[in-house]
Amino acid sequence: MKIQQDRPFPTLTWAEAVAYLKADGILAYPTDTVWGLGCRADNSSLSMKCLGLKGGDRASIASVITIPEKIRELVVLPDRWDELLPGPYTLVLPLKTHTLNHISSQDHFLGCRIPNHTQLLQMVRHSDFPIITTSLNKTGHAPITDLKQAQVLSSEWGIKMIGEETRLTGASTVLKWDGSKWILLRKGIGPIPHFTGII
Repeated sequence: MKIQQDRPFPTLTWAEAVAYLKADGILAYPTDTVWGLGCRADNSSLSMKCLGLKGGDRASIASVITIPEKIRELVVLPDRWDELLPGPYTLVLPLKTHTLNHISSQDHFLGCRIPNHTQLLQMVRHSDFPIITTSLNKTGHAPITDLKQAQVLSSEWGIKMIGEETRLTGASTVLKWDGSKWILLRKGIGPIPHFTGII
């Protein structure tokens, strides 16, 4: 697939991004919450390179974007998970596959997102592998929510990006299912559902 080179920033269409990710590219992309930074999650060294762009110490657990028909292959799902995803939530769930151990926590939990963003999910579907997702920002700085800021940081890091104007509002709510109960790890823009038992 020929990638256009005549744009002022190294931007890709959603269709072009599929080939770029398959070729081990690191991509900046909009989600339903904030701008994301990612690559194919099944490549350990590439995953560490991607997460290392942000600087500072890497968190002990990373997250991936997956799609509804693939999430069961990755993690153990609690009841009513599909009332949260797709949506502005990251669910930290018990990992089932060894192929993503390099980005899971020491106790084998993995963060999963299914954004409410049709084009992004189509990109993941056509790529046919989960995509690392972390906020597009330097460690200690606020997550990026607009295109111009995303362009500046993508150019600084020498990575390509999706060229799309956005109206993003804030980070996802992070909920962990430990096998018996829900735990709130971060309050974001997703409201906390009553069924989680979290007050």
